[in-house]
Amino acid sequence: MILDLPLSLRADIVGIIRMYFAKQRRFSEEELDFVIAITEQCACAIDKARLIETQQARYDHLALQTEKLSALGRMAAGIAHEINNPLGGILLYSTNLFKKAPKEGPFRDGLEIIIQETMRCKTIIQDLLEFSREKEPEKTFANINNIIEKTLSMLENEFRLHHIRVEKLLSSEMPDILIDVNQMHQVFVNLLLNAVEAIQDQGTISIRSEIDPAQRCVRVETADTGRGIPPENISKVFEPFFTTKAKGTGLGLSVSYRIVWNHQGDIKVSSQPGQGARFTIEIPLLQNAPSKETKGQPNGIQ
Repeated sequence: MILDLPLSLRADIVGIIRMYFAKQRRFSEEELDFVIAITEQCACAIDKARLIETQQARYDHLALQTEKLSALGRMAAGIAHEINNPLGGILLYSTNLFKKAPKEGPFRDGLEIIIQETMRCKTIIQDLLEFSREKEPEKTFANINNIIEKTLSMLENEFRLHHIRVEKLLSSEMPDILIDVNQMHQVFVNLLLNAVEAIQDQGTISIRSEIDPAQRCVRVETADTGRGIPPENISKVFEPFFTTKAKGTGLGLSVSYRIVWNHQGDIKVSSQPGQGARFTIEIPLLQNAPSKETKGQPNGIQ
């Protein structure tokens, strides 16, 4: 006699236990209850093993990403310092020549191109230096909604210039959390400028914030109606120097990834070609903000 016992978990069959008996027999209620309990325990064990494997793979990926960022950062710092000095000399001499050049003619036009391209190189070098700095967040209690509002206000002209409508839905119950205000401001600037470039002209950017009590985190989502990200590029968007833009450095999202990681948070992306992109940032609620009675007093944070 053969008895197949399905291992089911949330309506899915995850395995089968096959039992062999020398002859056909009936089972008592106690035996059936025991068998059911065994199958449930086995299904849970398989689910836990899969979860551990998934988490281990995710941890290995993050560890590799962090190691790559560190190595590339050190390399970028050395290259940046070596290139920055000659660029300064080129910019100085070309600017002086530009001031003395005739107001019209190819000579002046050529110098103007040299100055513009040199300035662009210096901007790339500055991005490399920012990327290479292992700067720890200077955390203070702040409301992430205020940082979002400040970023939206700063980029208001960009939105207007590209005919982009901004939709915001910010939680009215957002608590203060420990974050580096300047670094998180940089993250939102990077994400929103990327959204503007993806839309190019006429579209919508939405941004919303919420509290997730189950995950004990603050979540911020930005979404756009741009051209989206091809599936083959989704896994590469946070890699240093990866870019699909003609004049991009490929460092904006890498820097954002590092900042969120240094806040013990997570940043994810989802996208379909032609349907825009959505970035989700999660920052843990490590502790509550001090109350009005305890602010400024020693040992006021519980």
